[in-house]
Amino acid sequence: MCARKKVILANKPQLFRELLARVLQKSIPRDYLIEIEHLSMLERMVAQVDPACVIVSLDGNGGIPAPVARALEAHAVPCVVGVSRRGDRVKLGHAAPEPLHLDALLAFLRDALPSSSTPAAEAA
Repeated sequence: MCARKKVILANKPQLFRELLARVLQKSIPRDYLIEIEHLSMLERMVAQVDPACVIVSLDGNGGIPAPVARALEAHAVPCVVGVSRRGDRVKLGHAAPEPLHLDALLAFLRDALPSSSTPAAEAA
């Protein structure tokens, strides 16, 4: 995987998105994270940055919302993660049979995303 790939955070509510961003910053550099507030921006952002992973909110039925799934499939995003609004359940891709817990998400992202080396460390 390209070390410059980004993670797009598009989950709600905003406070939970910001909390998740802070948690992820402990494993990956901040400049690899892109936060967006409105899902209407998601497809355009995916097309622009070719992300390694997109994190969205699960719908009321515990799945990734159909319009979001279609947009992400159209751009062949390799990793789609749905997080419940309470942050207690995670689902990888729209076809994953069982929701996962948040610790499983963090372990998955640590394995799938660039190493914790920062651009500053790479320049030294």
